[in-house]
Amino acid sequence: MAHPPGFVESFALGQLTPGPALLMVMFAGYNVAGTAGAVVPQVAIFLPSALLTSAVTAKWELVRRQPWLASLQRPPAAVAFGLVAAGAYSILRLAVTDPVTAAIAAPAAILLWCWRPHPALVMLAGRAVAGLDGTLHG
Repeated sequence: MAHPPGFVESFALGQLTPGPALLMVMFAGYNVAGTAGAVVPQVAIFLPSALLTSAVTAKWELVRRQPWLASLQRPPAAVAFGLVAAGAYSILRLAVTDPVTAAIAAPAAILLWCWRPHPALVMLAGRAVAGLDGTLHG
C-alpha cells in the first residue's frame, strides 16, 4: 500500500464502513505483516481509548454538570477541525492528479457540501463517471 492509489482506496473503504476511518490502518498493517499486522494497530489504536472511556464513564454523572467541562471541550474541537482539514488536503493531493479527477472531485465536493447525500452514493457516482472516461483504472 505504499502507492497513493492503494492509500486512497483504503481511505475510501474506511469511509464506507461503519466505525472510525482509523480502520484503514488495518489494511496497511495487513499488507505489511499479514493478520498480525492488521490486529496490532487496531489494538494499539482502540484499547487505550476504550480503557479511558470505561474509567470516565464510571464517574460521568459527577462530572457532566461541572461548569469547567465546557471550557475543557472547546480547544480539542478546534484541533479536531484543523486535523480534519489537514487530512482532507492530504487526500485531495493524492486523489486529484489530473483534469479528469478534478472534474469529478469538484462537483462531488459541492454536492456533499450543499445537499449532504450519503458519501457512498457520491463515491459510486464518481467511479461511474471515471469509468466512462476510460482513463482511470483501479
